[in-house]
Amino acid sequence: MLVGVYSGGTVNMSAIGKALAISNELFLLVNAADVLVSSFYMIFVLTIAKIVLSPFFSKYQFLNEESAHEEECKLKAKEIFLAISLAIVVAAISIGFSKLITGKLSAPLILLSCTTLGVSFSFVKRIQNLKSSFLAGEYVIYIFCLGLGSLCDFQSLAQNAPQIILYVSIVLFLAIFLHLLGAKLFKIDIDTALITNVASVFGPAFVAPVAKAMNNREVIVSGLTCGLMGYAIDNYLGLAMAQLIKACFT
Repeated sequence: MLVGVYSGGTVNMSAIGKALAISNELFLLVNAADVLVSSFYMIFVLTIAKIVLSPFFSKYQFLNEESAHEEECKLKAKEIFLAISLAIVVAAISIGFSKLITGKLSAPLILLSCTTLGVSFSFVKRIQNLKSSFLAGEYVIYIFCLGLGSLCDFQSLAQNAPQIILYVSIVLFLAIFLHLLGAKLFKIDIDTALITNVASVFGPAFVAPVAKAMNNREVIVSGLTCGLMGYAIDNYLGLAMAQLIKACFT
């Protein structure tokens, strides 16, 4: 699940957790720990990260004096209807494929089928232009999280919180370190290194505010590209990691 959230986003974390039949209590605990720990990193990024890290990276070379402003996404009823209808069709096909191949509902197979179909449909121009689809999907995720939260066992959360918070902290620190180390080795400038790291840790939604804080809107495209790529491939990465761990330790 941490592979999911630190390479894609909470959406991937949720999907991977469901595919691996993670308990509601554990999912909520890991999600809460992620929010707690990563919030400190976000404060660092929005305040002194560029100042602290600049001596180790090259400066960003601006293409234009004034970067383009990000587009505002307005919800449209027709787009939302089409997006949700397509999602239902994709889910139905994935469920049917799982029943056909395994004779039962296999959560990992359904998840990977949904991901593959979603990525495939993203190449269709009309579907690419459904600007409201992301916000609509995010709203559905919030409903899911609200329902999940109502099932939480807070006694279990309190007992297991310290270990989970420590583990999430270690994973996040190592993920950030390896990302910045790779950026240094490949001679990536400081702005691009930070914005792509934010995209992987927090998701595309945080790219624009961080770019604004860095006073560099040109890196928004790099951040969004990396963030959306993470959404696309992260379910595969998370489930592959789960299988690798299972093979090594069982």
